[in-house]
Amino acid sequence: MYSKYAGTEISMQDSDFVLLKEADVIGKLGDSDSIAKLQPLGSRVLLKAPEVEQSTGGGVILTTEATEKPCLGEVVAVGDGDIDDDGNKQAVNVQPGQMVMYSKYSGAEFEDGDDKYVVLKEAELLAS
Repeated sequence: MYSKYAGTEISMQDSDFVLLKEADVIGKLGDSDSIAKLQPLGSRVLLKAPEVEQSTGGGVILTTEATEKPCLGEVVAVGDGDIDDDGNKQAVNVQPGQMVMYSKYSGAEFEDGDDKYVVLKEAELLAS
């Protein structure tokens, strides 16, 4: 699985291809097509974004443009960590089930039915 903005598209011999760097690959799906089953690679983290409120506490219905993108998410899955300059594996410091805060515009967003997911690097997390 890779982000829609990653890679370079090329056509060769009447076939289309996407050239990717290893860092562009964010995870693997395995036997399932469900984003909830994505296994992130390296120091990446899969988050489930909460539902966006469609109305205010006073009952005012918000338009899609007026709703605020959430900055909190529940960790669904984590990668096995990156390897540092000395060759040691650096484990990811968050665990599935934890709530974390992230920047509004970070990560790659995916939808699976009505659920929204974000895959981002651990370094993009602001707080846990």
